[in-house]
Amino acid sequence: MGSDKPTPPEIPEPRRTPWRDSADLGEMKFHYQRAEREAMHHRVWEPPTGGFFRRNRALSLVILDVSIVVILFLIYLFFLRPLEGEYRVGDYRFRLEAFVFEEELLLAADVRAPSRAERQPVMTFSAAGEVIQDLAPRSGGQRRIGVRLPLAVLSADGTISVTLEIEGESRTVNHRALPE
Repeated sequence: MGSDKPTPPEIPEPRRTPWRDSADLGEMKFHYQRAEREAMHHRVWEPPTGGFFRRNRALSLVILDVSIVVILFLIYLFFLRPLEGEYRVGDYRFRLEAFVFEEELLLAADVRAPSRAERQPVMTFSAAGEVIQDLAPRSGGQRRIGVRLPLAVLSADGTISVTLEIEGESRTVNHRALPE
């Protein structure tokens, strides 16, 4: 009667590809047109649109960062940093100037009071054995103390030690005298 064996599946014919000829599957054809290939890749160069910084975003961010740092440095340099020769004692600021003039040392101290000072304490200014006691300036005011000293009080490196004491707080600084 018949055999119980299953029949094998049918193998489909290979599909035709555009580059193969239907007559001979072993032979291949190649389609090439130089003009078509060159037209596909050929583009006319056009200059980029927009400004230089729009095309290079990273460079613009770096320039922006550097300019912000420079602006902050200039603000500190001209407005926020203390001046040379300017010191603090508590809430008071004092500025020293020392000049050599005709075998003498001229020493001047400007003391500025804070704007919220409630009273005038006694301040003591001393330099090379000279001691001057005076009232501190009033709220927001300024007082100048001047002293003439012999040139011999300067140290070898041209500095003089000055002490200012206000309300129990004192500050001693070595200040360089400007030459004649």
